[in-house]
Amino acid sequence: VKSQRGTQFRIWANKILKEYLLKGHVLNQRVDKIERKLIEHDQKFELLTDVTQNN
Repeated sequence: VKSQRGTQFRIWANKILKEYLLKGHVLNQRVDKIERKLIEHDQKFELLTDVTQNN
């Protein structure tokens, strides 16, 4: 479509898609950060459990 309206639609659609992709990327980063923190807490808990059981 070579009309002005078609061009405006493609600009709008690309903007919306870009926003969805960026928001999804940010959410994935947050989930990864939370998962890393959970793993760290699990490791600390296991260490504390081992220390208390050995005493």
